[in-house]
Amino acid sequence: MHKSALPFLILSLATLFLPLSAQRTPLKSNPTSEQQTPATPSITAPPQENRSSPSSSAAEPKKNQKKAENEPPTEPPKRVNVRWYGHSFIHLTTTTGVRISIDPYGESTITYPFPPKLSADVVLISNESDAYSAAERIFGSPLVFRSITSIGLNRASGFTFKGVQSFKDRDKNQRSGMNTIYTFTLDEIRFAHLGCLGHPLDSRLREQIGFVDVLFVPVGLKSLAVEEWRRIAKELQARIIVPITYKSNFNANLDLRSVEDFIQGETLVIPLKVDQFEISREELPSQPAIYIPQYP
Repeated sequence: MHKSALPFLILSLATLFLPLSAQRTPLKSNPTSEQQTPATPSITAPPQENRSSPSSSAAEPKKNQKKAENEPPTEPPKRVNVRWYGHSFIHLTTTTGVRISIDPYGESTITYPFPPKLSADVVLISNESDAYSAAERIFGSPLVFRSITSIGLNRASGFTFKGVQSFKDRDKNQRSGMNTIYTFTLDEIRFAHLGCLGHPLDSRLREQIGFVDVLFVPVGLKSLAVEEWRRIAKELQARIIVPITYKSNFNANLDLRSVEDFIQGETLVIPLKVDQFEISREELPSQPAIYIPQYP
């Protein structure tokens, strides 16, 4: 090749390869893997935005949870503890701890196991028979209201109750004496204890007692027939009927009928496995029910 043509050839080759070197230059400037790291949050960012965005579906559970945490805790329902210690003896305890004993029995006629050192704030006595009037067996320093001296409206230890005068037999005081029916409201539940009632209710008594939620009925007393006891419960529109004062091995010396006589043919009978139950206003049955606590 002629020497004069050599420079021309070199210039031509440089011009030919120049585009290729220009194409390679951008590839050398691509980010390294370390330079790509800041892009990683962009992958997780959408979920973070969704969690904080009020319009996203993922935000609703979080929002509801926060609202639930800020709401005040729901108060438990007010429940009264009802305990049957045998015969006519009922012991009630309110949500605030007020304790009421009704008709604690004496040991000369009733042999149910009397609770040791049972305390109360108030003791109600329906009549002065030994089977109903042993207030001295209750511990503490309770206020005692005895039969006819408690007729009318009374207040004690934050507890308001009414004593309604009645009698222990159909002749109304001719043979057996007087009886006091007690009515009161505890934790929005209306109670009535019939004591030793011996006659059907007349219009005056029904008005004084009023409608009740829980009724303690001395179903074993033979002064009234079974149907008459059932009628009284219907007249007072009782929603829970608790049979008391019926025949058992602990009062066999008294002339009483059995609880089976009263519940025979009844459809809604609830035998309890213990001697007590708790009830709130919200838990009252819609239909009348017979609760039968077990022997203490």
